Amino acid sequence: MLEQILDLVKQQGQQSVVQNTEVPNERNNEVMMEAASTITGGLQNMLSGGGLQNIISMFSGDQSQGRNGILSNPITSMMVGHLANNLMKK
Repeated sequence: MLEQILDLVKQQGQQSVVQNTEVPNERNNEVMMEAASTITGGLQNMLSGGGLQNIISMFSGDQSQGRNGILSNPITSMMVGHLANNLMKK
């Protein structure tokens, strides 16, 4: 599962990380790995806390909202905040 999430992060992170001049090129892989780890950990925490329905709703939300729909999800917001915090620490 981590491998699949990492592949998705790499695909989606091309513009946000690789083409971002604020992220040094030698740190691109570390940022991608941290993002994948944060996503995996967040999903695992939700599952262990009985949040399966919340995860399902995150992936089956209103498709007409596209990317904005998933970004407005509280689970996604929590993971983004956690990722940002981890990256700032490093």
